[in-house]
Amino acid sequence: MIYYIRGKVEDRIDNIIVIENNGIGYEVYIPTSSMDYIMENREDILLYINMMVREDDISLYGFISKEDKELFNKLLTVNGIGAKVGLAIMSTFSSSSSLKKAIILEDIDELVKVPGIGKKTAQRIILELKDKVGDMTDILIEDTNKAEETDGNMKQEAIEALIGLGYSKIEATSAISKALKSKEIDTVEELIRIGLSRSTGKF
Repeated sequence: MIYYIRGKVEDRIDNIIVIENNGIGYEVYIPTSSMDYIMENREDILLYINMMVREDDISLYGFISKEDKELFNKLLTVNGIGAKVGLAIMSTFSSSSSLKKAIILEDIDELVKVPGIGKKTAQRIILELKDKVGDMTDILIEDTNKAEETDGNMKQEAIEALIGLGYSKIEATSAISKALKSKEIDTVEELIRIGLSRSTGKF
């Protein structure tokens, strides 16, 4: 079995990518909710793989985290949920934690937004998985960890951008740290802009 593939994304067709590793191009189905991240990191991406083997087909499903792969596998245990429907569910929700929240909170309205999922299937997903995907404490911890990781990545990118503009590492780090404390920031570009303002004393 294939546990993960690491390589370069050579092509994309809808929700399928071709990832090259050691001269072999692997066709991998991807949740559309992960596609932006994958294409941004296409030069060197690692995907955790679920390999589905049937009599007439072998298909690879790729996920950017072990948690995503594990949740996909749990969806497949629900009666009536196959790989394509499971992938549609993962694609509809922005993250694993948002899907887990919908299941834990028994939010049928959110689940039926998935193409091909009706009320009965949504109820079955909740019934069979509610006790298997954790609780709200686990979800809050997961969200916090992801937020801290995102903030850390943004901070490093912004610091490198200011250094590229001629600031010293100390000046850049100080300006970006002050910017992060000043307000909630959603993008690297906004962080750089505020960091520049901080470094020139406009605020």
